Amino acid sequence: MTQALTHRPEGRPTKYEPHICEELIKYFDIEPHFETPIITTDKKGNTVEKIAFIPSDLPTLAGFARKKKVHRDTLHEWSKKYPEFSDALKRAKECQEDILVTNGLKGLYEQPFAIFTAKNIMGWRDSKDEPNGLTINGPVQIKIVGEKQLPSEDEV
Repeated sequence: MTQALTHRPEGRPTKYEPHICEELIKYFDIEPHFETPIITTDKKGNTVEKIAFIPSDLPTLAGFARKKKVHRDTLHEWSKKYPEFSDALKRAKECQEDILVTNGLKGLYEQPFAIFTAKNIMGWRDSKDEPNGLTINGPVQIKIVGEKQLPSEDEV
């Protein structure tokens, strides 16, 4: 009597479930900042109330992965395997970008932080604009088409 060998999938079963897409968007879709009143007293003893803008914590993929108890790489794998998760991830990145831009323009983030984050999380890049309107993003090759004789010192 022989028993048939059954093929077992390798690795752990996935923790992915379709409702995670909604959780991802909810995690990232937050208000960029909140307002809080600041009450101070001036030199004359008058109370002055001002509104301060406090930035919300910038949601990150690492933070969401920690919340779901998975590695950030797992989220990237899910985005390759599940089209609905890929779409949710793109929408989450748009929310993240909106928070960064909104708070950056209000001056709620230090400029170096905002620039560094935009470059490293959003993929933004600097480009060097030349005076003639051309953008140069790499090496430049100059080709000399013809030679022109320079005048000698006697001719000058």
